[in-house]
Amino acid sequence: VGADPEAGVHWRSVTGLGEMSGDHAGGLVQDLYDLSENALYEGGSPLFDTVTAAYEYMGDHAVEGADNAVVVLTNDGTDSVSAPTVEQTQEALADAASTQAVPVTLYTVGFGSADASNLEALAEATQGAYVAAPDAGGLLELLRGGSVN
Repeated sequence: VGADPEAGVHWRSVTGLGEMSGDHAGGLVQDLYDLSENALYEGGSPLFDTVTAAYEYMGDHAVEGADNAVVVLTNDGTDSVSAPTVEQTQEALADAASTQAVPVTLYTVGFGSADASNLEALAEATQGAYVAAPDAGGLLELLRGGSVN
């Protein structure tokens, strides 16, 4: 979710960093529900700036021996706000991935008419994957079932 693009802050954390089990997993679910009910973001979505910033942030906070990941949920996949193109963002992500001491993987999840091509290109730059969210729900089951390569 874009926080204040004019101030150069293109994203904000939805929840704290933590292991995806136990209390933290339950807290994440609640944080996502709160976001969907309470947050509005008007104007264009700075998706490419946001993905790059989140990826760099996670790279700076990656934990050795853990599965370090950034998960992007979107119903679009295009960007008319960020300066870089999808190709430039893909290149920046690949460059960042190649220099990380502790690997971080980007997963993109597209809802509705999201631009699968862009989301796939971004994820693949970090050896991640794109997931098309099921129309009738079931995303959590899809992810739990190991259908993400």
